[in-house]
Amino acid sequence: MALPLSIPMLLAGLLGVTAAPAWARGPNLCTVERMETDPASVEAPCSARLDTAKLSPKARAEALHIRGKGRDRTGAAQLALQDYEAAIVLQPKNGDLYASRASARFNRTDFEGGVADLQTALQLDERNTRALVSIGNLMIESGQPDGLKRLDKALRIDPKQPFGLLFRLRAYAELGRWQEAFKDADALVALPRKSLNRASYRGRDGLPEDFHIVALEERAKLFNARRQTAEAEADLNAAVAYKEGPQSYLARGTFLFGKVGRETDALRDFDRLVDTQSHRAWFHSARAELLLRLKRSTDALEASERAIIIDDSEGVAYEIRGNALTQLGRFDEAFADFTTALDRDPSLIPKHLDRLQMAGYIPSRQPPTEMTPLLRDALKACSLDPACRER
Repeated sequence: MALPLSIPMLLAGLLGVTAAPAWARGPNLCTVERMETDPASVEAPCSARLDTAKLSPKARAEALHIRGKGRDRTGAAQLALQDYEAAIVLQPKNGDLYASRASARFNRTDFEGGVADLQTALQLDERNTRALVSIGNLMIESGQPDGLKRLDKALRIDPKQPFGLLFRLRAYAELGRWQEAFKDADALVALPRKSLNRASYRGRDGLPEDFHIVALEERAKLFNARRQTAEAEADLNAAVAYKEGPQSYLARGTFLFGKVGRETDALRDFDRLVDTQSHRAWFHSARAELLLRLKRSTDALEASERAIIIDDSEGVAYEIRGNALTQLGRFDEAFADFTTALDRDPSLIPKHLDRLQMAGYIPSRQPPTEMTPLLRDALKACSLDPACRER
């Protein structure tokens, strides 16, 4: 099966003569369960276990596999890759090792190598659910509908495979198969939270997130798409009640952000976010946008400036600051921010074209797609024209 390389994927002591090493004197701490609950904690005990010469090839491969998975989950993909490769030398017919190495390769943006490893895992064991789910999702992401069959097969083997449920419900939603999507979402939410979180879900920034909150958010998205707003909000409130923190506040705040008249409620969640995640520029930008909607111009200006201090490469923060400056009557400064915003992020240009065209400052034929002298002049003229500014 050929897959394009652009697929984003989720779609990272020696045995003594007179005394046994610490791992042998006490309980074995190099275990899958320990790795799944605290990935970093297996580094030392697995390394100590591997330092002994009296391990069978199978036991050595197992320790390498566990340490590799712990390293992969804590972001050390290159070290994980080395562990998996050493384990594969010892057990070349173990499909799980190839599925794990695929994860490390994807984390290092080696998509071709990752796909090859998944294919090898399935050649060795066609019932390997990890490989079936991963390759099925990759196929769906690349526009191959047969990927859904892979997910179906994995979930027939293990109906509680969390990523299989997650990827399939998303695929069903894309196809408008809402009843099936809700069935999978309900099953995902109902999974025991302790075992669910051992599956190690990683968010957009690559950091681990609580999988139960992800499940509630996914079902809320289905409800929202079906305009069942009350049910969606109930799931997000349940996420916050289950575990207050950045992940649940972000999920609920983002939902409320898109609801007219709920700006104050959304702002409350984004206030909590910037209190706990003050290094995230876009949190400050979103908070500034909410403050603008509430006509709290000075507060919006302060929040957007904070976003720019953290990351001055994002055009949207300059755009929001420009809107705050406009509300405050500081039109020259606003014009400077709008030009900077569109320079940094040309995707923002269409948002400004309608009012510029309606005011007659941009001809309707062949509108610009990047910052040009014509667009710059139009923005300047609009900043001096109250009727244009207020559109």
